[in-house]
Amino acid sequence: MRRGFLNAARPAKSGVGVRDAAPASSRRKSSPPPLEDPDECAGQDGLASGDTCAAAVHMDVITDIDGINGDQQRMEVDLTSSVRGCCSSASSAPGLSNAPSPGAAVVMPQMEESGGASTSASLPNRIEESMMHAETAEDNLRKPAGSLHECLALLRGSSDEQRLVGLLLATKFVSGPDESAIRAIFDAVGFEFINRLCKSGTGRRMEGRVGAEKKQDEEESLKQQEAFRHLALTLISAFCRLPDVASSVHIIRKVPMFLDIIRSREGEGPVGDSYECLVAVAGASEDGLRAVQQSDALGLIATDLSAFGFEFGWTPLSIKLMAMLVSAAGEDMFHTHSAALAAAIPSFARSFFRRQDELKFEILQILGVLLASYASRAVRQRIAINDCSRPTSSMEPEWAKNVRSGLAEILNSRVAISHRRLAIQVVRGMVELMGEEWMLGLVESMNSDDRSPPGERFFLLVVATISVEISMLLDEVAKEMSDPSASIEEQQAFMHKCFILADCYVLLERVIEVMSRTSAERDNVEDEDDMVADEQGGNKE
Repeated sequence: MRRGFLNAARPAKSGVGVRDAAPASSRRKSSPPPLEDPDECAGQDGLASGDTCAAAVHMDVITDIDGINGDQQRMEVDLTSSVRGCCSSASSAPGLSNAPSPGAAVVMPQMEESGGASTSASLPNRIEESMMHAETAEDNLRKPAGSLHECLALLRGSSDEQRLVGLLLATKFVSGPDESAIRAIFDAVGFEFINRLCKSGTGRRMEGRVGAEKKQDEEESLKQQEAFRHLALTLISAFCRLPDVASSVHIIRKVPMFLDIIRSREGEGPVGDSYECLVAVAGASEDGLRAVQQSDALGLIATDLSAFGFEFGWTPLSIKLMAMLVSAAGEDMFHTHSAALAAAIPSFARSFFRRQDELKFEILQILGVLLASYASRAVRQRIAINDCSRPTSSMEPEWAKNVRSGLAEILNSRVAISHRRLAIQVVRGMVELMGEEWMLGLVESMNSDDRSPPGERFFLLVVATISVEISMLLDEVAKEMSDPSASIEEQQAFMHKCFILADCYVLLERVIEVMSRTSAERDNVEDEDDMVADEQGGNKE
């Protein structure tokens, strides 16, 4: 379209006039449809320049916006020409002020008989100027649309259509780690339009619609509403990476909406964005954490993980949020959600054994709270009610084996001191729940189906670990006791070491009981063997 206009504006090489070079018939054939030009769109229905182009693309946006999660790139390609049309009035208006429209014929004013020399002298300049304007317009259209500057210009536009196209472009810039781009987009769009987008489609009228036609309209309205909400959620999850935004009351008030999306499982993308928002809100402020706690998020996540497992892309976010919630939960909350948390223990144990990444330590933190803390004793009581704890290894549940195997990998590896001591706490909790015999079980490995030989049993690993930790903790506690200038954080760390030391001594006591019982059983067996041998010898005589 632009190339045809450019060729029509060029003078013929033979020196004839412009009229001879571009006859009217050829000009009419090369004229494009009138609505394809952004300048022609500006004069319809009283809209400002560029608004009608955004309105023209609005229907395409509505029909394709439901693919925002899966077909994002296709939408951006389709919107490239529309974005250029929305922004061309601001970027190229000065350069095109005297340029002819691509759909109009280039007609130069006729030269007067008198003064023809001066008029003919200015004609090449005017032709060259028109050609320069046309080439500038063509070059502008060839430039790739969708820059951050154009995106911000659309977000600050006066019409909803411009802002909607700007939001679609914004998803490309907020997906990366550039917080400055996220900040610029947030400052441009604000909360008002995002809130309206979350509620779009709820007030669509259905008057005059009956039967199948009304049902179809309702389904389309529901799809449109979900598409708008998913688009808004994509932007909100990116905005929550800014701590001041995540701690704002506008985001905290959306916690119920995030949980509704998780509960309804509207798609892996929206669910992942919702978890990202909840993690950011819970970690940004005390008010945000309290809002997430009071909205039944703990029970929902526990039920979700126990029902659907840990194989989704949003699993790391849900585990992280779970660790944050159980670490800050009180006794009342554990009592309220004891059934859901107890039901999720097998899923946590299975993932704890199979995971070989950082998520393994997140689950270790959750197990440490659920199986070892005083506040969560209601959860352990629920486990006992569910008949999950058995005193003998022959009746041992599968989840207890998985916990032991996962702990063996941690205790037998070079990990951080905090992780090793947290593993000791979980061992102590499992011993109190399952009995001392739990430590005598064999350990399974993810690399082999064979069970460990007797020399590498979990019991020996626990004995070696607590013996080393007791020596280290006694030395650290003795040094820190004589420090009167310790800060509050240092005093809390000191108390935590004292608790770990107490756990080590509890385990040491249980180890001694196991060894004493085993020694007594061995002596009884030897005595029985001696008695049998004596009886056999007496019978021979």
